[in-house]
Amino acid sequence: MPAVVRAYREMRGKGQPDRFAFEAALTIYLWHHPLVPTLEAGQIVAGWVREEGAVH
Repeated sequence: MPAVVRAYREMRGKGQPDRFAFEAALTIYLWHHPLVPTLEAGQIVAGWVREEGAVH
């Protein structure tokens, strides 16, 4: 979770659009959890990002 949220936060902090930051965070999650369906992974990552207050 920390790596996923950090990737999102750092990309947003450098001015990248939300979509790009989310895709990077999702890619990191899927790298570590390749068997999780993409839709479910997206929901998990969105929840983590929202939970950590990383959403801008």
